This record gives sequence, C-alpha cells and structure tokens, in this order.
Amino acid sequence: MNREEFVLHEYVSIREEIRDTKARIFKLAGFGIVAMPTANYLAHTYDIRVITLSLPILICTIVILFLAESRALMRCGKYIREIIEPMMADDDGHVGVGWETWLQRKEKGEPDRRLVDKLVAFFFYILFLFYYSAAVYLAAGSANCSYGMPGLSICLGFYIGIGLIFIVALITNLKYSSSTDH
Repeated sequence: MNREEFVLHEYVSIREEIRDTKARIFKLAGFGIVAMPTANYLAHTYDIRVITLSLPILICTIVILFLAESRALMRCGKYIREIIEPMMADDDGHVGVGWETWLQRKEKGEPDRRLVDKLVAFFFYILFLFYYSAAVYLAAGSANCSYGMPGLSICLGFYIGIGLIFIVALITNLKYSSSTDH
C-alpha cells in the first residue's frame, strides 16, 4: 500500500467513524429524551421507588455517554484537519481546502458553519440539566416518603454533589465542543 492509498483509506475510515459516532449521538439523545419519563412512569405505575431513586444516575450515564461520543467526534474532525488534509498537498506544496478546514473557517459576514451543531449540543445540555433537576426532585420525594428526613438529606446531598461535578464537567467540556484549536 503506497502513501496515497494509505491516506485515502485512513480518511475513509475516519469519515465512517464520524458517521457512526453521529448516529450514536442521535440515538443517545433520543433514548435520553424518552428514558426518564418512561422510567418515571413505570416507577409510579408499579410503585418501584428504586427506579425513582436511580433516575439521576440514569441521566448522568446518558450525559457521560453523550460527552464521550461528542469528544470522539471532535477528535476525528481535528485529526482530519490537522493530519490528513495537510497530506493532500500537490507537487508544489499547495494544500487545498478540505472539509474540516472549510468548516472551521470564519468568513466575514457568514454565520458559523458549525452553529447548528453547537446549538444541538447546547439544547441537549439544557434539556438534561432540566431532566437531572426533575429526577433529583422526584428521587428526593421518594427518599423522603420511604426513609424520612435522613433519607431525604442523604439523597439531596449525594445528588447535589453529583450535579455540581457535572456542571463543572459541562463547563469544561464547552471549551472542547468543537475541533478548533484552543
């Protein structure tokens, strides 16, 4: 396999990985949007308080998976832009503009080409922050009914602590929500 074949093969493989990662992101978001209301409905219908108590953990798990997939997507784009696209220079050393480079360019008077992606991620974070808050509220009510004030205190302390850690993680992740250099 010569260099050009290798670069082409690597590019195609990474683009396939990007496609698969985007599919997983949308499946995760869809699952997350449906999972909490469904789990809450089942918990109330069948009086299974452990489901209600675990709702915040379910939300955290979905967000962690979403963040992992988003970071993988950004790494793929950055690798294409920084490693593969520069290999596409012609004999005179001129590098054409590849997809990832074009996406990152900020043309005067044009909107950010990644704006929709950023808005979708922002919406996901806001929605799941709301879901997490609602899940903590439901879990706290369930803990209070089942275990009284000590259960409520432990539940709120635990989930508020986890929530603060997640807020810090989300704020930190916002810096890395695109494949641009920082």
